Amino acid sequence: EKKGVVKRLRTPGTREIGQNLSVHLNATKRLVMEKIQVELTNPDTGINEPPEP
Repeated sequence: EKKGVVKRLRTPGTREIGQNLSVHLNATKRLVMEKIQVELTNPDTGINEPPEP
């Protein structure tokens, strides 16, 4: 019986961690996509310019 209780307690936690990870990954992916879009739409942001001496 104890094994069943442990299993039942552990499953929601694992699922919650998985959801948090996917949400975090989606947010990170969105930020990266936005950054790339900004760089594509604004080529004169100075990122590719050589540094001043």
